[in-house]
Amino acid sequence: MIKQALLITVWATLLQGQMTLSEVMVNPQGLETANEFLEIHSSATNEVSLIGWIISDGAG
Repeated sequence: MIKQALLITVWATLLQGQMTLSEVMVNPQGLETANEFLEIHSSATNEVSLIGWIISDGAG
């Protein structure tokens, strides 16, 4: 029964948080690497947790 409740919670969370990667700036011109960014947009009306998300450049 606990596994079923966990599965329902996970699916409910995924359905509530409709996330869109709306902007990405990777490797802009020049030597400055601090200007890289990404923007994540949520169309949900409530807060969406990003706990467990990992954003990586592939190099770790």
